[in-house]
Amino acid sequence: MTMTLDSGNHDLVGLPLWSTSNFNDKYVQRPLSVGTGAFSKVYLGSDIAKSAKVAIKVIDRSTLFDEEEKRLVAEIEILGELSHANIITIHDAYCEAESYRIILEYMNGGDLLGIIEKENSLDERNARDICYSLVSAITHLHTHSIAHRDIKPENILVSSSGDDLVVKLGDFGFSKKEITPNCLVTLCGTPSYAAPEVLTGRPYGVKCDLWSAGVLAFVLMGGYQPFHGGKNEDEIKNLIVKGDFNFDVKYWSHISDAAKDFIEDLLIVDPDDRAEAEDLMSHSWFSEDNLLSTVPSDSPKPVFFMIGSQRSGSNWLRTMLDQREDLVGPHPPHVMREFMPLISKFGDLSQEENFNILVDHVCTFVERNQVPWNDKYGLPITFCRQKVCDQAKASCERIKLQEQGDLDNELYLLSIFDSLMDFFADANGKELWMCKSMGMSAYHTSLLKFYGQRRLRYIYLVRDPRDVAMSFMNTPVGDKHYYAIVKKWAKLQEQAIAILESTPDIIFNIKYEELLENKEDVISCIYDFIGDRRFGGVKRQASVMSIAPVAASVNQAKRGGESFKAHTLSQH
Repeated sequence: MTMTLDSGNHDLVGLPLWSTSNFNDKYVQRPLSVGTGAFSKVYLGSDIAKSAKVAIKVIDRSTLFDEEEKRLVAEIEILGELSHANIITIHDAYCEAESYRIILEYMNGGDLLGIIEKENSLDERNARDICYSLVSAITHLHTHSIAHRDIKPENILVSSSGDDLVVKLGDFGFSKKEITPNCLVTLCGTPSYAAPEVLTGRPYGVKCDLWSAGVLAFVLMGGYQPFHGGKNEDEIKNLIVKGDFNFDVKYWSHISDAAKDFIEDLLIVDPDDRAEAEDLMSHSWFSEDNLLSTVPSDSPKPVFFMIGSQRSGSNWLRTMLDQREDLVGPHPPHVMREFMPLISKFGDLSQEENFNILVDHVCTFVERNQVPWNDKYGLPITFCRQKVCDQAKASCERIKLQEQGDLDNELYLLSIFDSLMDFFADANGKELWMCKSMGMSAYHTSLLKFYGQRRLRYIYLVRDPRDVAMSFMNTPVGDKHYYAIVKKWAKLQEQAIAILESTPDIIFNIKYEELLENKEDVISCIYDFIGDRRFGGVKRQASVMSIAPVAASVNQAKRGGESFKAHTLSQH
């Protein structure tokens, strides 16, 4: 049985929900699943007549209770009412003996969270375009008195064609009609995106979606949740209920006031004071003139440099940090130290031929490093010269626009170093990298110019010079004379202290004695400094039908208990 929806007419009034056409006459379902939900799997398929790809959502009927089936039918009915460029289109719905099959528009780019996980955060221009599309979709919903009730990155589907990115709102499993003002009472959605009125159990209306859109806008540009830092879920809930958030200057200094104003207009605790979705369409942020900068944006991912003391303390710390699933720290390539004394021999680096020669020399130097660089399969890395060149040149062009002038050789070389580190991280399936060359603090001015305070981070290991000297003198390599070791140590401290005094927000101090006394606490503090921003600081979260603390949810996780709760709550 099938429900057929013409793309130009989504009015289901008077039409039977299910009809009897044959699925196999119209569609081909491929065997490979491209997505999995709590009760469903999504398969790639094709429309035979149109030779077009479709997404086929298959729900096993044996896993559903009566109330869940009612919610599924309600979701299909609501999708059938909607026709909007930024809302996923439903084509057909089949009710079969063992399963439901819902035929949806195919989006080839996954979901928005996948992009956030990869990029950590988006530049303001892209975030603004996504938010405009989302507000447009919400406006359409609210015009039909429909609340989505679960707006989050996982439910924003993405399709790309060339440089164009299209986003569409999907997953209407919690959507509901607001028949009379503030008639909704079900505690549902995803806790970190849920509005205060939902979390506190007050009757609410469609404006709950606008709060969720505000959280999503914050996540897109900040790369982390606006309400964070609490020790447990109750503390985070209190922050949400109070609307207690701020724009950390480390991550928001490059974002326009108009963007922040947009978020503040949405994250208003009292829904009566929140703007209407339709009014937001004309918000000043969506004007082309309100972006803070027209300079091409750099990657938002932070980069980390270990500075200060050397040998056993730093080696242990390096090993511990290498355990992070998102962070990689190769053996120091010493690119800057080895090539800066020779850089003038490569001529004018603004000339493409000279720059390409330098790239090849640096790549060869690192490939022949004393400690080889391997990929995640343990194979030696061979750099793609063209890829390294393209990324380094793009970085140089960005800095030129930013500085409005020619670059010095140090920045040209740094662009190559940065490209190699990114190449290594990608080859090892990592998101972030750390340079463990203590001497990089000598290039702080150029590092700050290249990465900016938004990205640049230092971990400064403070250690008694006598311990450092003994550590060096007891190893088969390195300096052996006490004076030479201490002199080198003093120079490193001088550079580190200068950074600490000029830009204290980007440096984290670790005392070697504290490291020895309580390694767990120290590593925990370092992880806090590296931040919840790993993988965007935005974890994939399940939607729930009654927002409760994790412990309570675990205790009530048996299937029957959840069904009873759903039956009770879904009445509204």
